[in-house]
Amino acid sequence: MPNRQIRSLPTIRVLQVEDNQRDAELVLAELDGDGIAYEAQRVDDELRFVDALREFKPHIVLSDLSMPGFSGRHALELLRQQDEDLPFIFVSSTLGEEAAIDALRNGATDYILKENPARLASAVRRALAEVEARKARRRAETELVRAQRFESLAMLAGGLSHDLRNLLQPLLLAGDSLQDYQDD
Repeated sequence: MPNRQIRSLPTIRVLQVEDNQRDAELVLAELDGDGIAYEAQRVDDELRFVDALREFKPHIVLSDLSMPGFSGRHALELLRQQDEDLPFIFVSSTLGEEAAIDALRNGATDYILKENPARLASAVRRALAEVEARKARRRAETELVRAQRFESLAMLAGGLSHDLRNLLQPLLLAGDSLQDYQDD
């Protein structure tokens, strides 16, 4: 389980779904080369993948497409059942254009060919930035809804206050009028 800390982003947790140790190291070397600080965990079967999602709590998943007994497509499906936002990038040598398009339609964030991993670090940075932007947008939307509710409650309270004043005003005036006739 490599642990690298260089510079730039805070340390991210990378879950690698990869059956080949050498390929996993090459992928991590791309992150090293770009100065991304990370802690990585590698899995190659469904049980360890599901456990790692729960216990390791990755910030991003980098997955090969095909492995003996487990596939990247299945890993993506399992992930999306639990988390719709966690970035998932295919890093594979067997990913053709149709498979890549299909992967993106099914919720993958990006795909990188192992033969040309140069854009992996930028894809990781972009995916993490997009997740943060989505979270910030959701927080802003939640705050806006909360503010709108408070505004509605304030308008309702103001309306009730006005209605009560209209109902009570005659009674208050009647009390003053009755004092004028108290000697009678």
